[in-house]
Amino acid sequence: YVMRIAGSVPPQERVLANLNTGFAFSPGQLRVWRDFASLPPVNPGNEVDPDLWNRPVGRFLVQENIRWIIMNEDELDLIFRDRPVWNLVYGNPFRFYPDIQEIIRAYGTEVDRFAAPWYAMRLVPYMDRQSWSVKVYRIDLPEDQDVP
Repeated sequence: YVMRIAGSVPPQERVLANLNTGFAFSPGQLRVWRDFASLPPVNPGNEVDPDLWNRPVGRFLVQENIRWIIMNEDELDLIFRDRPVWNLVYGNPFRFYPDIQEIIRAYGTEVDRFAAPWYAMRLVPYMDRQSWSVKVYRIDLPEDQDVP
C-alpha cells in the first residue's frame, strides 16, 4: 500500500490523503482530511461562491500547494451519505466533500487506482463487504490560480 502510493506521487509533491498514508511521505508533504475541520463553513450566509478556488477548500489546496489527492472515495461517499453518523472520522464531510468532488471532476486526472481493502475502508462494519479501492488524482489548477 505504502509503496504503491509513494510510486504514484512524484517525490516532494504536496498531497491530501488519509493519515494512514503518512509513511509514504516526507515530513510536511502530507495534509489530511481532518485538516478541513479548521476551515470556515462552506456556505456562510447561504451564498456559495461560483468560483471553486474562492471557496474554503479551493483556497486551502492553493495555499498548501496541493496537487495530488489520494482518495478512498467509497469510504468518503459512505461517510457523506450517512452523516452525521461517521462525522468523528474526518469531521462533517459536508464542509469539504462536495467541493473536493467538484474539483476532481473539473481539474483532476486519475493517475492510479488499486485495491486496498484494509486501507481504503477503515469503518469496521464495512471492511469485508467488498474490495475497496484507492484512487490517486493529480489536480491541474487553472493558470490564474498560482500558489501565493
